[in-house]
Amino acid sequence: MLGQPEENPNSLRVINTARRRKAINLAAKEGFRPLVKPVIPSEEIRSMMAIYQHQETGEIQLWYDLRYSPSEEWVLVVPHFHYYPNRFASPFAAYLVPPDLAIGERVWLEDVIEDIVAVWGN
Repeated sequence: MLGQPEENPNSLRVINTARRRKAINLAAKEGFRPLVKPVIPSEEIRSMMAIYQHQETGEIQLWYDLRYSPSEEWVLVVPHFHYYPNRFASPFAAYLVPPDLAIGERVWLEDVIEDIVAVWGN
């Protein structure tokens, strides 16, 4: 299906990703060689929202669709703005490379650290 992640083709060996210091250090003690990378948000990946507030109750509502606005009792308090939609527990992560990985061996990354823009759209 379009937009869905592809399954592991050819049953390639899976390289796992650790996103916490403890998990990285544990894997290192088990013989893996952590390939540590910074987690840097891509400027190409962003979402948009606005915030509306109910005039009587003070409740807020997050609004993501620019084509519509809520009913008149809701007032725009924060105009539409862009933000990076993903949150990560740590500013770094590591691919856990097994010690017997051969140079040139093809592998499957289940959890890619770097942002990759594959599709554009609303």
